[in-house]
Amino acid sequence: MIDARITAKAGALWSFRAHAELEAAARFQRLAVLLHETGARGVVVDMARAAADDERRHHVRCYALAHRFGVPVTTSTEPVASALQTGGCAPAEQVLYEAVAMGCVTETLSTALLLEMRAAATDDEVRDTVDEILRDEVEHARLGWAHVAAEVSRRDLAFLGPRLPAMLAHTVHAEIFAEHDDVDADALTGLGALPRSRRCAVFVQCMRDVVFPGLSLHGVDKTAADAWLAARLPA
Repeated sequence: MIDARITAKAGALWSFRAHAELEAAARFQRLAVLLHETGARGVVVDMARAAADDERRHHVRCYALAHRFGVPVTTSTEPVASALQTGGCAPAEQVLYEAVAMGCVTETLSTALLLEMRAAATDDEVRDTVDEILRDEVEHARLGWAHVAAEVSRRDLAFLGPRLPAMLAHTVHAEIFAEHDDVDADALTGLGALPRSRRCAVFVQCMRDVVFPGLSLHGVDKTAADAWLAARLPA
């Protein structure tokens, strides 16, 4: 029998994720419209629409886990996604910025984190849920990288370099860099959580080994992003 305090924390975690999946659905829905309006490749537009549907399905799975752990989700209303602020970009650049933020950064990181959660999961329903979300997040990350690859022949992507710190700041909560771990981290790991120290390590590795080099290959200067990351790492 799992301690009631642990199940409550697990429920709160999955309830938070259920809300986050609805927010992601709204953002991908918005992105699909913007991609279509700015003449993006049809396959990328279709990927964004499919991603929105995936995130709605993820909401249902996360909701079920939250309910099982005794923490019901308070709302199932999909919010209206607002624009990510980029500081005077042209419409196509705004869309590219949002595609990079959602696909290349957020979903690439999510894939890396979910791989860690999958390896650590000890609960069958948690493992099955993580498996399903993981399969989809891989495709969502590909959306961002596919749009970057298509756009690099149409426009200079250098404008993204100085904007990467703001993008990262909106994507990653400061808590990921906290030096102390939750006292229940070990017990929660099997239920879909990761200790903060591990989340931080995965984030750093993902950015340094995948995201930053991938953007650099398309002409995006990662100097500002490297400095942003270095300033947030423990001494």
